[in-house]
Amino acid sequence: MPKNLDYSKVKEFTILPKNGAFYLEASYEVEALVHNLNVGEAVGIDLGTASNLMACVDTLGNSFLVDSKQALIHESAIQQTNCTAEKR
Repeated sequence: MPKNLDYSKVKEFTILPKNGAFYLEASYEVEALVHNLNVGEAVGIDLGTASNLMACVDTLGNSFLVDSKQALIHESAIQQTNCTAEKR
């Protein structure tokens, strides 16, 4: 059983058969987080092509591009770090 799960907050356990195996699903309640959002600020994201993954502009006038090659490099590094951490 997971060590990071607080069993006192679990409301229900469900056993689900999927793809020839059984999965344990835990349902629990968490406290709602209160966020201080400025509804006057936003970001627009235009999904691009193979070279430019995204073009982003916010209401403050800032803009930036997300290069698909750089995004894939960072995603690969994150996945590699995650796999290393899981092995520990």
